[in-house]
Amino acid sequence: MKIYLARHGESEGKKLFLGRSNPPLSKLGRTQAHELATRLDGLGIERIVSSNLDRATETAAIVARALDLVPSRDPRFDEIGYGEWDGLSWDEIERRWTYLSQEKIQDWWGVTPPGGEPAQDFFTRLKAAWEDLTVNPQTTLLVAHVGVNGVLRSWAVGDEPLAFNQSCGDFLPLTIE
Repeated sequence: MKIYLARHGESEGKKLFLGRSNPPLSKLGRTQAHELATRLDGLGIERIVSSNLDRATETAAIVARALDLVPSRDPRFDEIGYGEWDGLSWDEIERRWTYLSQEKIQDWWGVTPPGGEPAQDFFTRLKAAWEDLTVNPQTTLLVAHVGVNGVLRSWAVGDEPLAFNQSCGDFLPLTIE
């Protein structure tokens, strides 16, 4: 079984901690989605699933039109929620939460921003979504987010999710046995 992990195109605002904030794609993001569709053409994709956030669903819709597919949404693939940090730049976060931002750097998965989603809850919902996705052997494109894709890739290859970086509009193939 083949799954392609794609990151959505660039969104409006270009804030570092988008989390659950929900900006649409920028003009460049729409171009990246069209380019992604071109690169995916001919890879035998049979199904497209995206997170429920606009930047991912818009990317998935552009790719789906090009590949003549109908995308579906699964909110369990939404990015981790950063609570009060969603949509802020790191500079803003450091100014407003100086001590907590330093703690977060030291223990990324162990420190939860105010009103944010605990990492264990994030992992639990991703695990359930991943298990449901991989039951179906169709070649699948998952359009999600760098945090989501980093965790899923780490489970597949056994490395640290924080070591993963993925540009907007890029994809990574995974073979699931």
